Amino acid sequence: MSAYVVMIREGVNDTEKLKSYGELAKKAREGHAIESLVFYGEEVFLEGKENEGCVILKFPSISAAKDWYYSPAYQDALRLRKLAASYQVFIVKGVAT
Repeated sequence: MSAYVVMIREGVNDTEKLKSYGELAKKAREGHAIESLVFYGEEVFLEGKENEGCVILKFPSISAAKDWYYSPAYQDALRLRKLAASYQVFIVKGVAT
């Protein structure tokens, strides 16, 4: 069953570090079955706190999503992202169609 990593950017502390994170994160996707469904597209806020952007990545399974997130390549990128910006990140399991 598909799983989705949802990354909600709440604020940016350092734009240069965030740019470097983006480069490392792109490389960290190599070798993983990831489909980008949303990548900082236009948002229309209906409820709750507004944010600075959202990414939704599709994976074949929760296990595959965790494998990517905890991979050494993404963990290197993540260290930089945590210095650059604040995010809320979670995995959600898809539904059978």
